[in-house]
Amino acid sequence: MKLKKYIKKFTFQNIYLLGAICDAVLLFSVLAYLTTTSVFIKYVNETIALSMFESRNEQLVEIFKIITYFGETKIIALLVLMTLPFLWKKNKKPEIFTLLTAVGGSGVLIYIFKHIMKAPRPEFSTIIETSYSFPSGHSTITIAFYGLLIWYFFIRGNTNLKNVMKAIVTTAVALLIPLSRLILGVHYFFDIIGGIILGTVCLLTGIVIFRFVEGYLRVKHN
Repeated sequence: MKLKKYIKKFTFQNIYLLGAICDAVLLFSVLAYLTTTSVFIKYVNETIALSMFESRNEQLVEIFKIITYFGETKIIALLVLMTLPFLWKKNKKPEIFTLLTAVGGSGVLIYIFKHIMKAPRPEFSTIIETSYSFPSGHSTITIAFYGLLIWYFFIRGNTNLKNVMKAIVTTAVALLIPLSRLILGVHYFFDIIGGIILGTVCLLTGIVIFRFVEGYLRVKHN
């Protein structure tokens, strides 16, 4: 009975976050549909891809090859695995649930939607990619993982100078990684937008789960 009452109270207190998740899911669904049916979306994608190819700078490409590396699934998975023992030692159960939900969930959703959409990659890619194009996996997992770090440093944590600087650097990385996918020619523009939206769904879901677990543990121990 206590759990049932807590769920009702929690839903009411976090209705804006739950609403934002629903809006993001709807927006992603609409974009996914338009990606396969809209002539305008196809035109914008191909125009931007061609423009990026024609203005490509080799030095810039090499820089963004390094930046895009920080959005690789294996790198973020390694960072997560390095973080989990620290959180477990500190008894940070809500943070563990949040991290696994947001990052793990994003990985699962990337795989599912790529194989549903089966969208081809741009022709002007600078690196070889074997997976499908929509949505951008780098963009999705970047928003989910680095977004959590920004939330933890700047919103959840103390807003001291050290945390603010961490949040600024993390935000820069989170913005540059999706941009790198466009500059390297491995994604179309709306692949990246789709990945950002899907990553936002994972990020907000992780935050909701954090609040739920943290609040429930507090109620349980009172």
